[in-house]
Amino acid sequence: MGPFFKLLEIMKTASKIELQHIFKYDGDYTKTFDFKATDHYDPMNNYLMAQLCGLVYDTEEEIILQVNKWNKNTPSLKLKLTVEDIDSNRFMVVSNDIFLIVVFRGTQNMENWLSDFDIALVPFQNNQDLLVHQGFYQSVLNMGSKLEKIVSNHQKNDQKVYLTGHSLGAAQAILSAFVYSELETFSNVYTFGEPKIGDWGLTKHFNLHLNSSPPSYSSRIYRNINSMDPVPYVPVFYGLRFYYHEGLFYLFAPTIGAKYVIETTGDLGNERVIDLPQKELLGWNPIHHAIGDYIENAAANKQDNVFLNRKRIVEH
Repeated sequence: MGPFFKLLEIMKTASKIELQHIFKYDGDYTKTFDFKATDHYDPMNNYLMAQLCGLVYDTEEEIILQVNKWNKNTPSLKLKLTVEDIDSNRFMVVSNDIFLIVVFRGTQNMENWLSDFDIALVPFQNNQDLLVHQGFYQSVLNMGSKLEKIVSNHQKNDQKVYLTGHSLGAAQAILSAFVYSELETFSNVYTFGEPKIGDWGLTKHFNLHLNSSPPSYSSRIYRNINSMDPVPYVPVFYGLRFYYHEGLFYLFAPTIGAKYVIETTGDLGNERVIDLPQKELLGWNPIHHAIGDYIENAAANKQDNVFLNRKRIVEH
């Protein structure tokens, strides 16, 4: 079975499965929010980011309740929270005097699905050499003034800035980092199940600012990918142009609860054109895109810094 026929089969399956399992987290959250304000990869931060990506799917009341629990359990934490719904999209900002985290929600409604499938490539910031996924880009621009205002209200001079998201929210996180001046000094972006965002011109431009080659814990981007999750491998192309990912490596979980390995995707001039893992293709299923699975994998690695073991870096 060819890859494109397999993708059609996956889309049919997606209409039959319980999507709330994918875009909703029903598990437990950590008792404390032990986030470290660092410029480097931190496995506990990765886990907490995954938890925030699950939390942002909840109702605003549930989100407030959880943040209040974290503040109660660690009085010195003093988290400030804003949850904002703009049209069909949602983001939330969690901050204190030390850090500021912007969390983008993934696909939740029909308008979000339309954004996902609006795969036309359009100029990024009017630059014809940098082409971006139209649906993702427009959803980021639509948050515009609200996002800027809320981030500004949370910002203090010495905070470190982080962004995170799952699925559609993952694409919004990395694009927002390069769209809004309030976020351009970001320390790290952590994404989970991120789809491809643009052509080679765009991702090459982003890569020049992400410190992701060679793979190291000093990168500014950490993409998490579950085995058998089809979403990170699409879109494949639009017209005569192929789609690519930003960043030149990703954290890969071979099975649920497994230790991460680092998969590389090439260097600045030599990324693989079609990143379709043939050995996994037959096992692809949208259920593996579930935010709960990403949280479980991050939990299994929360005390394990994969970058400290060179044997777990797979060069391509």
